Amino acid sequence: MRILLVLIYCILAFVIITIYKMMNQTSENNSYLDFYGETLDLRRDFEKADNQSLIIVITPTYYRLTQLPDMTRMANTLMHVKNLHWIVIEDGEKKNENIESLLKRSNISNSYFTFKTKPGYPKRGWYQRSMALTLLRRTEFNNTNAVVFFGDDDNSYDIRLFTEYIRNVKKLGMWAVGHAGGGIAANLNVVKGKVIDFDVSWGEWRKFGIDMAGFAIHLDFVLKTDAIFHGKICGRRTPETCLLEEMHFSRDDIEPFGYETNGAREIYRFFVCRVATQLLNRMI
Repeated sequence: MRILLVLIYCILAFVIITIYKMMNQTSENNSYLDFYGETLDLRRDFEKADNQSLIIVITPTYYRLTQLPDMTRMANTLMHVKNLHWIVIEDGEKKNENIESLLKRSNISNSYFTFKTKPGYPKRGWYQRSMALTLLRRTEFNNTNAVVFFGDDDNSYDIRLFTEYIRNVKKLGMWAVGHAGGGIAANLNVVKGKVIDFDVSWGEWRKFGIDMAGFAIHLDFVLKTDAIFHGKICGRRTPETCLLEEMHFSRDDIEPFGYETNGAREIYRFFVCRVATQLLNRMI
């Protein structure tokens, strides 16, 4: 009898915890909708794209000494990519005039928003990327032929990353990235076109051992779920794995790019390291 009671208590506790997590997750999503009235309009972008996939680049940014140089470098790459819309989200309460001027000069189709990180969230753009996903899901689409890419402003990108890889993603595309996780490169281990695991210098335990700029998702699959970067409840899964698991992806869904042949391969994205600048930022 005691064993039965203990079992019942365990089941009830599990149910209560599960319901609490679901309510917490739902309220976290709804909080984005309750406090902001921003909207996206991508109709012209889809019209210009014709039958080609539109690339939607999401970039969180924040004020620092290297913000304008970083964003300038990224703009100088993106302005050479056709059929692209750049969503820039500032972690702050007001827009940066220098960034506004840069976006205007670049002639890149863009949307510039400000969403200050809420208390309890990491400072690495989780909240800003989540806001961008929420904006996309609030947008009415007549055409969903687009690919979503999370491009951080402290990276350098080869134009071919966009034209050869991202543009051709049908579901979940991934590729090797340079200077990721403290190593020379983060690679996919691909066998017969399938990703079996990840060759990384940190976080081997992750289901998706990839850097933020090492994958892209077709818009159809972004719109099918309400998955975001849950800064408060993600735990050790890291933002990349956190999002992809919330979207119900498995490794079988991955489309590896750049692994069509054996041997040496080119890397189209690098993280730009600035230890000296980081120290200087702390001093001022």
